Amino acid sequence: MSRIFRNAALSMILTMLTAGAAFAADDSVVGGEMPKIQTPTIHSLGVKWVITGDDNVNASVTAQYREAGASAWRNAMGVWRVMPGEDLAMNAGDVLFAGSIFNLDAGTTYEVKLTFTDPDGVKLVIDGPDVGSAEQTLVATTRSEPVVVPANTRVRYVIPDTSGGGEGTIDSPFKGLAAADAAAEPGDLFVLAAGTYPPAVFTKSGAPSQPIVWIGPTKGEAVIQGDGTSTGITAASISDVWFEHLTIDLTSTAVDAPQSQFLVFRYDRVINSANGIKAFPDARGTYVADNVLIGIDSWPAGNTGTAITVAGEGAIVANNQISQYDRGITGGTSDFDYYGNEISEIASFACSFDTAWQNGRCYGNRITNVGNGMLLNNVTGGPLYIFRNAIFNTSGEPFFVNSGTRGIVLANNTSVKPYDLGTGPFSVYADVDTPLEERYAIANTIVSNNLFVGGAQYSALSARANMLYVNFDYNAYANVPFTHFAEWQDDTYLTLYDFQATTGMELHGVDMGGVKRLFASGAKVPTDHTKQYPVKYNRLLPSSRLLVDKGQFYEGVNDGYRGKAPDIGAYEVGRPFPKYGPRPDKNFKKMFKATSGK
Repeated sequence: MSRIFRNAALSMILTMLTAGAAFAADDSVVGGEMPKIQTPTIHSLGVKWVITGDDNVNASVTAQYREAGASAWRNAMGVWRVMPGEDLAMNAGDVLFAGSIFNLDAGTTYEVKLTFTDPDGVKLVIDGPDVGSAEQTLVATTRSEPVVVPANTRVRYVIPDTSGGGEGTIDSPFKGLAAADAAAEPGDLFVLAAGTYPPAVFTKSGAPSQPIVWIGPTKGEAVIQGDGTSTGITAASISDVWFEHLTIDLTSTAVDAPQSQFLVFRYDRVINSANGIKAFPDARGTYVADNVLIGIDSWPAGNTGTAITVAGEGAIVANNQISQYDRGITGGTSDFDYYGNEISEIASFACSFDTAWQNGRCYGNRITNVGNGMLLNNVTGGPLYIFRNAIFNTSGEPFFVNSGTRGIVLANNTSVKPYDLGTGPFSVYADVDTPLEERYAIANTIVSNNLFVGGAQYSALSARANMLYVNFDYNAYANVPFTHFAEWQDDTYLTLYDFQATTGMELHGVDMGGVKRLFASGAKVPTDHTKQYPVKYNRLLPSSRLLVDKGQFYEGVNDGYRGKAPDIGAYEVGRPFPKYGPRPDKNFKKMFKATSGK
């Protein structure tokens, strides 16, 4: 019989760890480090707690949170016991718990209460002193949306004249970006006049409460233009600098910002550039939002460049419109958020998570006409949360799950594959020529509440990898009469019932077969993956009663459901349809009114 973790439930997965780890012989929790909240984002907080002991792997951590000053606590999704991998920097004997709290308000202070439980006892001796308590409360504040005009801003002016000089006043503006950068100080706001500027290197840093802001006067008429081989904006090793309402045209890389911290790229337009915005390596706190990035590829052909590449803690990539690249968004190390993005016409991967660490969050994105939706490759321990995404018309896999990935929560997504492909609606990559025990494992993973649609007349679910400590349940599979329901490790299951009875998986799953009307919009499964569908066609609200009120509740993922239980798939019937892509800039006119004095 296949090696299967039977009847895996969420609470069990959250406390599981790979067998055979070299720990001291102590079943109780005996020590570790103080818990930490990593770099906050605007709507999320990520926690980490390293302990020692617990050799029999039965300790667990729960999380609750409340706004500072409130009396009632709210439950957060369970804190994950991380299965360590070769890329995870941990000392021998350490055990890491990590988890995220979602859907928080911007610029708000929260208390987070973490509670350890272990039937064998908890005695926390942390960094020397005996702190005693198995309950720790942390305080952290979410980041605020960047404000266009911070307090004490000095307004300075720049024109596209590269001769140098100028005083930065409206009557004597700086002549060129180099002259302006040389004079920049924290708290300065530089208004760029319309016109064409050559590629520029920015060297001056702002401060957390006094950023340096570079902004175009109208929507895109200040153009930084290269020759197709140059970098438009170089912003290496600087911090607290904002770039807004600029157009970057005809470059090899629009923005290169390695070792930078808390840079803001907002309402910019990147065109005719092989690569878009790159804050890699060793960046932190990058904010990329409400931009339009259009590459040079012609879908479905092409393999040129990446729209957005970020790395380091605290990256936020939100509400961008991305198209015509080889890859859409890639990178992310830990404690990052990708949400609200409109991604289309991408040759390879819309979102790539390659060797991501802890507390990555990718949610509420709409993805249309792509090679593959999400690349989940060698994710190092997790948790990596992927939820509420809608993926339509992939020539490959909506979720390209590669062997060696650990710590994924894949919940409440909807994916639609064309009929003319060689695999079913959900597949996990595996080297089937290798004996099962030698294959890389997919481990510590939850796949729940998803709607997987389309694919060839083959199996609904194909997972030939070594599946360890995983739970598949409450998923729905449609819209082809499958020849058999599942391929799981080395076994094949003809029906959903056979799969349930033998593996304990998908006890609440649904094989929908060939339902004629899945979506209220009338959207149908594509028959030709090379066809380019309008992004508005990707409006996948469920219409089938087999999907409504049939899901499992997860804190932060599907709160606010309207019926007896959450719906299956990316959307909840009765809730407003999300806004994707750039949001209106409500502060733009106010900012120019303030700077002009009119």
